[in-house]
Amino acid sequence: MTDGGAVVLVGSIASREVLPFPAYGASKAALESLCRQAAVEGAPGVRANLLMPGLIDTSLGRLASAASPLRDQVKIPAGRQGTAWEIAYAAVFLLSGESSYVTGQSLIVDGGLTSGPRA
Repeated sequence: MTDGGAVVLVGSIASREVLPFPAYGASKAALESLCRQAAVEGAPGVRANLLMPGLIDTSLGRLASAASPLRDQVKIPAGRQGTAWEIAYAAVFLLSGESSYVTGQSLIVDGGLTSGPRA
């Protein structure tokens, strides 16, 4: 990759949650370490960041809700699940020159889900 390049890894807030399937969470948590390592190895010419979506209303998300009805009952401070467009716009930001001083970071896009206690 040439200087000025950017990498966006896509993980999940599952890396910071306790789930009934720990291998998934562990694999997503590993991306945080990989992101930091890639940022240091790529510096100063190539940036690396991690995008961590929360609950997103997609066809796959709806399948997950069908398999686990409790997913639709999660209290999200924003009052709704996110859209694929909202995740795409966050990725575009991380890939753009507008984020030229952002590297080795995790951007959580979850409508506030991981910000505090859930009732």
